[in-house]
Amino acid sequence: MCVETFMRNILPACFGLVLLCPMLASAQADPFSGVFQNDEMTLTLAKEPDGYAGTIQMGDNSFPAKAVAINKRLNGKFTSGGKSFTFTAEFTEETLNFKTGKTLYSLTRKNVGGGGNVPATPDAMPPGAASRPATGPIVPTTMPAVATQVEKIDQAIARGRKFLLAQQKNGSWDIAARGPEPKPNAKGEVNVIDIQNSSQWGGLSALATYALLTSGENPRDPKMTAAIEFLKKADLNGTYALAMRAQVWNAMPYNMRQSYVEDARRDRDLLMKNKRTTAPKGLFRYSPVQPNLDQGYDNSCSQIAVLGMWACNNMGAEVPMEFWKEVEESWLKNQGGSGGWNYGSGFTPTPPVTASMTAAGVATLFITLDMLHGDVGLDCRGNINHKPIDDGIKWIADHYDSVFTRQLAVLHGVWHRAHRAGERLQVHRHQRLVQARRDEARGAPASRWLLESERLGYVLCAAVPGARAVSGGDEQAGIRDRCQR
Repeated sequence: MCVETFMRNILPACFGLVLLCPMLASAQADPFSGVFQNDEMTLTLAKEPDGYAGTIQMGDNSFPAKAVAINKRLNGKFTSGGKSFTFTAEFTEETLNFKTGKTLYSLTRKNVGGGGNVPATPDAMPPGAASRPATGPIVPTTMPAVATQVEKIDQAIARGRKFLLAQQKNGSWDIAARGPEPKPNAKGEVNVIDIQNSSQWGGLSALATYALLTSGENPRDPKMTAAIEFLKKADLNGTYALAMRAQVWNAMPYNMRQSYVEDARRDRDLLMKNKRTTAPKGLFRYSPVQPNLDQGYDNSCSQIAVLGMWACNNMGAEVPMEFWKEVEESWLKNQGGSGGWNYGSGFTPTPPVTASMTAAGVATLFITLDMLHGDVGLDCRGNINHKPIDDGIKWIADHYDSVFTRQLAVLHGVWHRAHRAGERLQVHRHQRLVQARRDEARGAPASRWLLESERLGYVLCAAVPGARAVSGGDEQAGIRDRCQR
């Protein structure tokens, strides 16, 4: 297979799958968001920071409604003519049982709503509600058709999976054997394809396998089994390749993870060989460094290494605390006065601060916050102050338009950052609150959290299961449209 084809076509497909799958989970995670109906009424609800809001449609009458979820049941009120009426709603399998007064309505989730008759009981609905008009069902215009969005994401994921699997050959997406180390041209430049074929050989296969696992491909499928076996046997030593292979082990289903703990330990040890041995010790280069020899570094390579080590640690391949201390110290020193990060020092001319590297910096600091300061903020005194993280988030918010200069790479960094941020900020609020919200979300892997920047919130909405910003939606829709294409 032509590696240039992979870089131009398959690489975006991999990142697209990695980003679309959490978006699908986000759209599906909340059971009470959406449109529910029967022949008599339509209930339309959307999640908000303090609960749910929407409408109850009866014939040509629409009543505003609000509710909160407690122990998997909605408790709410709707209003008409200045009067308030209570209701409850809870699921029995796929049916939402809506009760107001002594009247019970059995509703099912729909793309659009329909009308119906007014309940006979006075306490059930306010007086004056009209019967369904003869012209046909009423279509609510206050909420989007959530199921349609899910369907589009499903289709985009299916196309990406089909495309990636079609490119596989003998369990691999790389060239058959590692190529020779590339030689710089007269300007000192090295072709990225040559790097991929040599020091980062195996990384394309790791990325494709990770994307397919993340998108729900069965690891026991013959093509996936071949890919996993290739990765287990492949002799990788490049930082990007190793870090992505570590993500593969961490993406395995729970009942299979134990079988890959030793693979995670191997990748942890191999990644450690690529870490600088002289200050700044918490940073990485592309391939193994020689002891006591300054091999330089860059923040892109260093952050993918941190993600790899984090994946290994999650697999049970324990990473020493000293490593996380070195990483935190190095990234704090590398942060610019503006709050952002650039590609790295030691380059001429000095690279500018970018959205992708700033997302990498914030993601790294959230991970070290977890690893080194996990008990801070659990005394119920509110969220801890972390100025470097706050400054990094503010930089991205202030430079929002540049986030999409390199869309998928930046979003991938923001996605990882948001996972760590969402989990940590919830923990800082209260450990029990985290569990309660996860239970309510039926196991969603990350909880809703808010940022100072409303616009940046929509980047997170597109990447994090359960994330939700306060208002608007054009930017989130734009992100989804770009990934679906």
